[in-house]
Amino acid sequence: MVDGTIEPGWQPLIVDRERRAAIAAVIVEIVEAVHAWRGDHATTSDEDTDYATLRIYTATDDTVPDPDDETGQALASAIAKLGDRHEPGLYGGAARVAFAVGHLSAGEDADMACEMIERSLLRFLAQPTEVYDLISGLVGIAVPVLQRIADGKPSQASEPLARGILDQLERLARPTETGIAWFTPPDILPSWQREIAPEGYTNLGLAHGVPGVVAILARYLTAGVDVPRVRVLLDGAVDYLRSAAGPTPGSRYAAWLPARAEGLCRVAWCYGDLGVAVALMAAANATGRSDWRGEALELARDMAARPFESSLVSDAGLCHGAAGVAHLFNRLAQSTGDTGLARAADAWFARTLAMRRSEPIAGFPRALFDQGGPTWEPSADLLTGAVGIALALHAAISPIEPAWDQILLADLSPTPL
Repeated sequence: MVDGTIEPGWQPLIVDRERRAAIAAVIVEIVEAVHAWRGDHATTSDEDTDYATLRIYTATDDTVPDPDDETGQALASAIAKLGDRHEPGLYGGAARVAFAVGHLSAGEDADMACEMIERSLLRFLAQPTEVYDLISGLVGIAVPVLQRIADGKPSQASEPLARGILDQLERLARPTETGIAWFTPPDILPSWQREIAPEGYTNLGLAHGVPGVVAILARYLTAGVDVPRVRVLLDGAVDYLRSAAGPTPGSRYAAWLPARAEGLCRVAWCYGDLGVAVALMAAANATGRSDWRGEALELARDMAARPFESSLVSDAGLCHGAAGVAHLFNRLAQSTGDTGLARAADAWFARTLAMRRSEPIAGFPRALFDQGGPTWEPSADLLTGAVGIALALHAAISPIEPAWDQILLADLSPTPL
């Protein structure tokens, strides 16, 4: 694929047989290592849903068969862990379980589980919240319910939940001279960020900020929920985001505004220009705005030109590591037909494999810098660990579209037929 034109629909990025076989072998090793790790450790509901996602995707094309239905067992374990007291968010909360159940299973039991979770999230929305982001807040909670509406499988709670989330996003919206922004107050910041931004900030990262709002509003349009109101918010949010761009190609977006003194932005999913490019492309696809599409492509191409040495990438995970960069370039390439972005994806997948180490899990630990570092820690999750790396590698060699990346707001449609 990287040597020629991009075909319609999702296509394997890597077509060389030897490379595909080598990557498939790495995926098998990761699945086996995560399976063994789970046998020795207590798991969270996120780790259960992540493992279920890995097993069903790799089993669907027989990369790693699942004869014992580990997918179903892991999903059941995730549901059982919810209990009466749980956080609502997409990462570490009920929305993650709702997404996994809705995405990976079907039938009455799955529908009942999703509706139960949606009703619990409706109760959460009865109180105002300041947390709007993808990871813990309103944007993330919207992901599973919009999925069910778009798939034509809503419960009676689905549309009220989607509209309730939109109500809160609208309440938190801040009109500015250049558009509409969302502000993060200091009392909900981590302590180290509060020291840097004692009065709060406007976050410009896909994981925690305005780009995440842009991407989820695009999904509201696609799902057909409250379209006129959504379009006003989306237009204003994109206007603000475009106005916040700096002058340096390949590093136009600071982590937040007011900006702290910093060098180049990181090449990553969570922060920086690459995540903004994905959000703008989602908005362009939902609205048909060619100017937004052009700006998204420019951001992505400038990021593709960044050398690894300046990328600030230290490990292979999805959040801020090599596999995440590779996967976003793969998604952008397949959404646009841009062969330069496909070559960037290919190069970053090679970099992902080259970063394999001796430490667990399967040679793909996450890097920690709490004490300067890096130090290395085993991680079995999707966002920072071996599961996410395996899923990104699988998407590079499989004809199966990686719709699991809805939880990254990265599910850009492949080039249409």
